[in-house]
Amino acid sequence: MSNKNPSPVTGSQAPLKKGPDWVTWSIVGGLLIAVLALFVKAWSVIPESLPDPGEHARMMVVPREIPDFVLRDHRGEAFSQDQLKGQWSLLFFGYTSCPDVCPFVLQELALVKKAFEERTDSEREMPEVVFVSVDPDRDSQVRLSEYMNFFDSDFVGVSGPDEELQILASGVGAYYRVPDVAEGQGYLVDHASKIFLVDPNGRFLALLDDPHDPEEFIELLAKVQTIGETHL
Repeated sequence: MSNKNPSPVTGSQAPLKKGPDWVTWSIVGGLLIAVLALFVKAWSVIPESLPDPGEHARMMVVPREIPDFVLRDHRGEAFSQDQLKGQWSLLFFGYTSCPDVCPFVLQELALVKKAFEERTDSEREMPEVVFVSVDPDRDSQVRLSEYMNFFDSDFVGVSGPDEELQILASGVGAYYRVPDVAEGQGYLVDHASKIFLVDPNGRFLALLDDPHDPEEFIELLAKVQTIGETHL
């Protein structure tokens, strides 16, 4: 028997697979470095811990940017994210037909403002109070104007379409719900009862309890503002 030589490899057979070339590895390596850099940058702006402001305030570890929105104030002027910049602001969500929480909190804030004005040694000013009506169907510009002037003429009342209100509310984590009722029927609105502190950069910084004691609230504000300015 004669030995036959093995058949040579023909072109029809699959070629040997090659591993990733240096170009592929360079791309993968570059992507990994970019992701790692973003991760490190994100963590570098988060403080390891914040000083405790006390039981009546809950601070954001990282101040929250508020998306763009467009509302109208009680004077008929446009009110957007830009109006929250340049000064500290206290936002309170409610409605003028509210039977209890809203008038109580606004009256307390008016007393806080009065206490600020009576201080001669304070290095800080009263933040701008912004009352956000989540009941635009009933809270017209005229009604809001009367409501603000009743508590303090410097307070700002704002409202607008529900979709714009939702942008602002979700930006600070405020809850509200207007029930579906028949036309002409009275109703109550569920809404957040806390006060939302916005810093001069227009960022949501802290959630505050309502000010039962004006002097204590002023001290709480100063503490939270200092933490925000120093650590955030």
